Amino acid sequence: MILNFKYARDEYVKSRRNYLFMNKTIKKLDLTLIGLLIIFTIYLFINNGVSIMPIILIILLFIVSIVFAVLYVFQPGIFYDKINKFKQQYHLEFRDNRILFKTNGINSELDWNFYEALWENDNFFYIIHSKEMYTLIPKRVFNNEMEIIEFKNLFMKYNDKKIYKKFK
Repeated sequence: MILNFKYARDEYVKSRRNYLFMNKTIKKLDLTLIGLLIIFTIYLFINNGVSIMPIILIILLFIVSIVFAVLYVFQPGIFYDKINKFKQQYHLEFRDNRILFKTNGINSELDWNFYEALWENDNFFYIIHSKEMYTLIPKRVFNNEMEIIEFKNLFMKYNDKKIYKKFK
């Protein structure tokens, strides 16, 4: 099976944002706690007026909001814009026991076991190498559902770890 593709900027940004939730860099619980902290801060302002506790909470919320904004809103686009490999044409050839990986600057042959896991969501496959390193494959590059099934079967057949996760 051979796949040729290029990432669109918006596609890469979307995939990176999804990945932040999938690998639990950002958790839904974090966002819930921030929401509760906002409500608690408003409650303190209403009941106590301007005091030290609401001011400390506002500063904390401001810092946390900046971290989340940088990580989720700005960083994926900055990565795409600054790292040229994301703008190159990818040529991936999946064989029974190897993956041939080619771009303008990369020409490598990898064993399936180089990767630790295969993650899937509605739009992408993430072939995981380590916590922050993965090969992204948009599902749009497969010709049909049979190729998708064949791809997953190759990973499961030739990867000793056989870790597969499907995300919503």
